[in-house]
Amino acid sequence: MNIPAAIGRYEIRGILGEGGMATVLEGWDPVLHRTLAIKLVDKAKLDPETKDEALRRFKREAQAAARLAHANVVQVYEYGEEGNYCFIAMEYVAGKPLTAYLSEGLKTELQRVRDIIGQLLDALAYSHAQGVVHRDGFACVLRLHAGDSGAGAGKALRGFQRSVKRGRLGKCLLRPLLCASHIGCDLFAILFIVIRKHFGF
Repeated sequence: MNIPAAIGRYEIRGILGEGGMATVLEGWDPVLHRTLAIKLVDKAKLDPETKDEALRRFKREAQAAARLAHANVVQVYEYGEEGNYCFIAMEYVAGKPLTAYLSEGLKTELQRVRDIIGQLLDALAYSHAQGVVHRDGFACVLRLHAGDSGAGAGKALRGFQRSVKRGRLGKCLLRPLLCASHIGCDLFAILFIVIRKHFGF
């Protein structure tokens, strides 16, 4: 993807991650003087046959995530379109993916593991109550806040990202699906993929 120097009013400062359709960038808001994450889609890179539906889903994702207000779910600031790009501007989580902490031995710290799982499930329960399903609750899309010593969890956005203690789950980068019948996907991801595969239970 060709990365623009700016999108909307936001300056682009680097790449945070890439997915199948979008790239997540680190941005800077020169008006509010804050760092943020920007999920960017280049329309020109999409399959012409599925492009319209993909763009509709991307916009619905932003609209769904914007309804959520939870300590462990990243806050969406804006959805926008500019030239060949569509973007979602959202809260930035300073920290590392959960996978990085797991590789550093987190899964042996049972109290922290319990806190993280508890806060992740709380965030998912809140989202489900609002009619939003994550569908991508893998450890690589969960970010833990860097910072002080302490226990707890951080925030969960696939591809979406407040200040909490070190070891608190940061936030989720959401890829919501407005269909309650898919709640089982979230529970499977957390209970099997995160708990069994990554934590080794």
